[in-house]
Amino acid sequence: MEKLIDKFRRKLNEFFAGKINRKNRERLHSEPFTLLTNNCIGGVIYHDLGLRFDSPTINLYLKDGDFIEYVINLEFYKKAELIEDTTQHGEFKFPVGILKGDSIHRDIHIYFQHYKTFEEASKKWIERSLRIQNKILVIFELYNNKIDSESWNRIKYKKKCLMHQELIGINDAMTLKCYIDHENEHARILKYSGFTGHRFLEKEFDYVAFINES
Repeated sequence: MEKLIDKFRRKLNEFFAGKINRKNRERLHSEPFTLLTNNCIGGVIYHDLGLRFDSPTINLYLKDGDFIEYVINLEFYKKAELIEDTTQHGEFKFPVGILKGDSIHRDIHIYFQHYKTFEEASKKWIERSLRIQNKILVIFELYNNKIDSESWNRIKYKKKCLMHQELIGINDAMTLKCYIDHENEHARILKYSGFTGHRFLEKEFDYVAFINES
C-alpha cells in the first residue's frame, strides 16, 4: 500500500510540476546565463526551465570552502587540469575529481555523485566549462551554517546565498524555512513539499525572477 501511495504522490507531483515549469519558462526573459551552484540546485533549475546545461557544476557537489574558492577564481579553475582522486575510492561509490591548483591557487575537490565513471564526469565537466556565459549567477546552499564572510564578499558576480538557518551580517542571504527541524537533511530544498508539484525550492525562492533581474 505504501508503494502505491508513493507512486500516486510522484505521478501527481510530476503532473502539476509540468504546469509549473511551463509557466516559469514563459516568465523567463534572460540572455544566456551560467548558474554556478555547490550542489544539484543548478541542474534542477536548468532542467525545469528546459535549458541547456551552460554550467560545469551539474550533477555534483563541492564542499563549502572549495565552492567559494572555485567561484572567486573561476577564470583560473575553468581551465585547470581535472584529475581523478584515486585515494578516495574506498570512501565514495562515485568518482571524485581534483581541479589542480598552482603556487597561488589550491586544489579543489569535486564530488561527482551522479556519474558512474570519472571519464564520463571529466568529459561533461570540460564540455560544460567551455559553455560558461558572460552572465554568471551564483546560488550557494550552506550546510554547516558557518561562512567566511570576507571570502563570500569577494565574489564579484550577482549572488544569492541559500542557507538552513539565519545568519547575521552576510550580504545576499536568505533563510530557508524548509530546514526548520530538518537541519541535517541535505538537499531537502529539492524535494516536493506536498502534492502540488512545488518543490521547497519554488515555494521559497523565485529563481526565475532572480535570473531575470540579474
